[in-house]
Amino acid sequence: MSYNVMAPSVACAWMCQDFLDVRALRGLYVFRHDSQLGNASAYTLFERIHVTRTADVPRSFAGYEVFVNDAEVPSGVTLLRKI
Repeated sequence: MSYNVMAPSVACAWMCQDFLDVRALRGLYVFRHDSQLGNASAYTLFERIHVTRTADVPRSFAGYEVFVNDAEVPSGVTLLRKI
């Protein structure tokens, strides 16, 4: 079995007023492959996860939207949401 891992996070030191929260993990997405050599290219799997800004000037993670296209995942690949 092999794995590809995607962890979207927001570096908010430049946008938070207190500068104490440098990084915050908001999601952990693991693509598990049935084959040790992999069943799909990493770039095709990572393209399924999109982070878009929803506020003009985001001040927190609430200013972003994470969309995961989990429809029609390639055969032999399982998408696991850990966080």
